[in-house]
Amino acid sequence: MRSDWCIYGLIGYVEYGYYDSFNVPLESVSSSVSVHGYVAHVKSTLRYRNPRNQPLQVYFRTPKDESSALYHVEAKIQDRNIVAKCLEVKKAAKIYEDALRAGKTALLVREEPKVTDIFNLALGNLPPESSCEVTLSLVCELRVATDGGVEFRLPTVLNPRYQPASCAGPVAPVGLDLSAVAVAQTPYTMDVRATVSGALDIACILSHHRHSDAISVTIHDDYKKASQIKQDGGYTSDHEWGFVVHYNNPYQPQAIIETGDVTATGLMMDQVLMINMFPQLPEASYSRFNEIIFVVDRSGSMHGHNMQSARAVLLLFLKSLPPGCRFNIVSFGSTHSFLFKEGSRTYSEATLAMACELHASMKANMGGTEVLAPLKAIYSQPVDPSFSRHVLLLTDGDVWNTDEVTELAARHASSTRVFTVGIGEGASTALVKGLARAGRGRAELVTATDRMQTKVMGLVASMLQASVRGVTVSCEFDAPSRLSLVPSEPPVIFGGQHLVTYARMPPGAQLKSITLKGTVDGDEWQCSVTERQMVTVHDERLTLHRLAARASILDLCLKNKDARKTVVELSCASGVLSRHTAFVAVDQQVGETDEQRAAHPKEAQPCGGMHGEGYMKARLVACVPVRFPMVGGGPPRSSSPSRFESQRAIEMEMCEKVLVDDATNEVDKFCPSGTPKENIYCQIIAQQKFDGSWLADDIASILQTAAGDLLQGDAQPANLMTALVVVLLQEYFSDRAAEWGLLVIKAKNFLKQSPAVDINELLKAAKHRLDALRSKYPHHVAFV
Repeated sequence: MRSDWCIYGLIGYVEYGYYDSFNVPLESVSSSVSVHGYVAHVKSTLRYRNPRNQPLQVYFRTPKDESSALYHVEAKIQDRNIVAKCLEVKKAAKIYEDALRAGKTALLVREEPKVTDIFNLALGNLPPESSCEVTLSLVCELRVATDGGVEFRLPTVLNPRYQPASCAGPVAPVGLDLSAVAVAQTPYTMDVRATVSGALDIACILSHHRHSDAISVTIHDDYKKASQIKQDGGYTSDHEWGFVVHYNNPYQPQAIIETGDVTATGLMMDQVLMINMFPQLPEASYSRFNEIIFVVDRSGSMHGHNMQSARAVLLLFLKSLPPGCRFNIVSFGSTHSFLFKEGSRTYSEATLAMACELHASMKANMGGTEVLAPLKAIYSQPVDPSFSRHVLLLTDGDVWNTDEVTELAARHASSTRVFTVGIGEGASTALVKGLARAGRGRAELVTATDRMQTKVMGLVASMLQASVRGVTVSCEFDAPSRLSLVPSEPPVIFGGQHLVTYARMPPGAQLKSITLKGTVDGDEWQCSVTERQMVTVHDERLTLHRLAARASILDLCLKNKDARKTVVELSCASGVLSRHTAFVAVDQQVGETDEQRAAHPKEAQPCGGMHGEGYMKARLVACVPVRFPMVGGGPPRSSSPSRFESQRAIEMEMCEKVLVDDATNEVDKFCPSGTPKENIYCQIIAQQKFDGSWLADDIASILQTAAGDLLQGDAQPANLMTALVVVLLQEYFSDRAAEWGLLVIKAKNFLKQSPAVDINELLKAAKHRLDALRSKYPHHVAFV
């Protein structure tokens, strides 16, 4: 990892005199969130204050979701508002620089050049002893999760990002002396207010962090709207604030048609559709003709809970694979290694044992986060034409070479799909979502409040499904018209998952139905939205237009490096920020002249005893929060310079030394929670054999009963025991169905191999045996 400095949060600097340990306090953050169905509109206002007696240059870097569309930025300085306009990035930068030289207050906002989930804001010539309010407006799409919840998260965490030696990192606006960094100590306040509305009935709304961020909610009598969603107590910025909306029936297909702007041209003039579908595929479509490569981040930052969770997921993954498929495990950090060096092997009793041996010894002891090299090694191996190849990447990594990684995946998307899991607060959506999008797979973000096993097994289920091939879109109109997808390539379809896609059609067109068609294992398949499932809206903010524009911009930047001109035109027309454009605004009230600025007294007191070394020939930094900045700045309230330096030192050395895994001395088991019933569940999963069966002695040991109580002389003990475990999971661990679903399919396939077995009758017999066991041991923890 290179030692280039990465700046996070709000930075202020001056051009004159000695370095002084000043800061630009973030006084407050106020955000309003409006959720309408599967779309969220966010407006955040950040209030800063310049306490000095001279103009100040302010710069901050802040996170956002890579798919969200930032479309409006303005600053209020004293009694004046300056509103930014979207222009080509070099043109915008020149306007900004010219304004600074003229002594005018100016605003410049641009996306970080190499990643899509960070943007930078520069505010030049902030007047002395004045306050500034910066307002950001963006829209983002929301998806129905595996558990049926629709989650909104406000990005507030921006972690230091690993920078490989071959990758140029972010360019700092000023030269920084690490010994002269001052961290702001002033606490800020955060106020978030939200509403939820739409056509769906609201069942409940819960805080994403239920134990630390209690929220109050008022749900209206018609259950169509909720208001006054706000935090009950304080909030610290070491995690992202958010809530989950549970609708009574979230799986209803729906198409929202948003009218365009008649004064505009192109996309912004057309009608835009947001199509929400929940396609289903037959259970029989789960195929053994798959090659799955599980790529595990074992860098030092994965130590502790993250590594325990990763190992739990790996074991569940291994037990869920169908016999006959092919698999491999790749570990990576500063280097990488393959379980099977020559390439993936067939899943069998022997290869499963080898994988379980690796699982038992797996630690977070491999240094940095070099994710590009293992992917290159995977792609260099030939693809068996009889198998569909899938990569499942599990990482907490935040890296600067996201472009290289996503471009690599896009080049191989026709032969290898990529699925990703981002672990922890502030995981890079540019890496996690961008890589899955490039690899035509799916992504999940997991924090400490989520159960990783549930989310990851949803991804595994998507991998093992037979693909929907030859996807086409057909439409029916009242009168002849046309409909085009945005982006133009048909979406990838995964059974049981929320599918969101955008389309456009001419003004005035009347759509009656839209249907996706394809084939699954040679059989025809289709999924439709009918006229009664469509609704037309008139939104002055053009929310869906901006989301469609953002989706198109991301697709163009990924797949066509020569599309810069097209991206600029679309970005400027839609007002949606891209890597090739920037927002710029200039306050036309002229600031101080050069003579007035020169008349300012020099700051004679150096910082922290630096004396002559503290004199700045250039501009220097004021406030640099490191680990958990809020949107636009503000460190955790417990931050201090010494803690800041020690945290940064750990990040810098992570690729140069092995960090001892915190979990080394933990009980080496599948589930970290350790509750008695949880342990029984985990042991049941761990004891399933590679063919899908369970043995009586293993289950008897887990349930602490005699094997005779379970079998009672049955002639086919493996069949009955396997059926008994299936019933046990279905009746007493139903809340984990998303996790064990593939194991049960695998178990039923095992039972089908016995031609004389009637599975339904066998399951009835197993239920009778289990009921008898429960009557004998009514207080057994497995039955509670």
